Amino acid sequence: MADSGVFYLLGADEGIKAILHDFYDRMFADEDLAPYFEGIDREQLRNRHIRYFTNHMLGRHTHEYRDKILRQSHRGLALTFEHYERAIRHINAAMRKYKVPLEARVYVETYFRAFKPHIIEK
Repeated sequence: MADSGVFYLLGADEGIKAILHDFYDRMFADEDLAPYFEGIDREQLRNRHIRYFTNHMLGRHTHEYRDKILRQSHRGLALTFEHYERAIRHINAAMRKYKVPLEARVYVETYFRAFKPHIIEK
């Protein structure tokens, strides 16, 4: 599936914004993940992720920059496999809430899993 096809299956700009806002609401409310967001500008984080995610879905990839930023921003947090799986469950729940088709959910989960080596320390 082409990236732009997923963009439209997600509801284009407005759908992506809604899904990622819901995703971060879930992350911020998760008792195991919420402490990692203390002292973080949450709106800036959401908006940055919306911008990167939308660009990726439209085929405007920035892997080298993204990978470096992800490593730097998550360094020292000691995030585990279980933390990451919780985040995956939250993005899937947000997409199901907005009735995203299965093929697009699989694509998005693959997108999120590609970050794992840059985020997980254990």
